[in-house]
Amino acid sequence: MSQTTQEVHYQSESSIELPSPIKERRRAIRKIDWERCKRNINRLKTYQTNYYSKIYSTSAGLAISAFLSYLTIYELTDINITTKNFFLLFTIFSSIFSVIFYLVDRKNISQRHEDIEEIITDMTDIESTFSEESEK
Repeated sequence: MSQTTQEVHYQSESSIELPSPIKERRRAIRKIDWERCKRNINRLKTYQTNYYSKIYSTSAGLAISAFLSYLTIYELTDINITTKNFFLLFTIFSSIFSVIFYLVDRKNISQRHEDIEEIITDMTDIESTFSEESEK
């Protein structure tokens, strides 16, 4: 068995476009700054504002429903007073529950906005460490 060596010749006429130095500009960042930004961004993942809004919306709907039921049975004379009081108490407690979760949701949203502003401030501080001469 003899092995023959074959040569392959390839010639290309297509051009390759290299990115311009302006588009492909890179900046070095300190590891401490990178970890701080990463930690701040990861903290934003923990917010569950939709969860709270579902709770207070459902609770508000229950409160409105109980209140309308209370208005309906208030005029009836053959309904036990305990039943009327139950609807009134259910309206009050579900309203309070709804307001509490609404306030918690608003607090989480404002905290999230503060954290986003903190991240933007950190990124601006990091960008300010680079001189404008290096960008040109």
